[in-house]
Amino acid sequence: MLALVILCTAGLVYVFTHAMDQSFLAYCLYPVSAYTTCVTVYYLVRWGLFIYHRIRSVEWLHLYFNDREYRKLVSMGQGLLVSLFFALFKLTLSMIYHTIWEMAVGIYYLVLCLIRANLMRVVKKAMHEKDYDRTRTEWINYLRTGIFMFVLNAAMSGMAVLMIWQNQGNSYPGFVIYVSAFHAFYALINACVQMFRFRKSGRPVFYSVNAVNLAGALMSIFILQTGLLQMFAEPGFFTMMMNAMTATAVLASVFALAVLMVVQGIKELQRNKL
Repeated sequence: MLALVILCTAGLVYVFTHAMDQSFLAYCLYPVSAYTTCVTVYYLVRWGLFIYHRIRSVEWLHLYFNDREYRKLVSMGQGLLVSLFFALFKLTLSMIYHTIWEMAVGIYYLVLCLIRANLMRVVKKAMHEKDYDRTRTEWINYLRTGIFMFVLNAAMSGMAVLMIWQNQGNSYPGFVIYVSAFHAFYALINACVQMFRFRKSGRPVFYSVNAVNLAGALMSIFILQTGLLQMFAEPGFFTMMMNAMTATAVLASVFALAVLMVVQGIKELQRNKL
């Protein structure tokens, strides 16, 4: 199979670089390449399952694979580290290019990191509490998370309005866009995955995690758009309108989410007399 992979790869490269895709050699290579691809994928899947089972058998990873709450805690830590890296990246950019907008973005994600760290602390503490105390602690922190998000979103709204109104573009190196794009796609995918994982948990603290992840993902899309427009579009009415529309949609969504969390948290605490 290894010999066939090398042969088919070299043959296809030769065929396409010499415009011979309709030749007799090409028609011979196509079915062999298809067969090679199918068999290679089959063995890759088998090897992947073998490695997965071997990893699960490792003693110090047993807790991760068999304890759902611990697994969720690890996922929260992963998101915290990525957000912390992005926050420090934006703060560094703000110092290098002397831009208030990048500093505001960095502070925004730094505060989200603090919220995530607090939720991780709540999860670890709740593991050792009784059901009543656990529920009370989680709903209180659910309410606090909503309040923090409301205040943070209000401050970010002011910075976004200032940035859009000034409509000033900054010249950044190309790698800045790649980092922003990577973070935006990661944040969006991670938010969707975590919402799917926590959908049946029934735990307020995990609903808080979903809300924070969603807020960070939506904001990352807006930040990516501002960076793309600054790099590839001329400052003008079009840039201002595009940023204004996206900012309105993102900030209004996060605002509605924060209000919903505050209202729901108050209702649950009053209804259950927590």
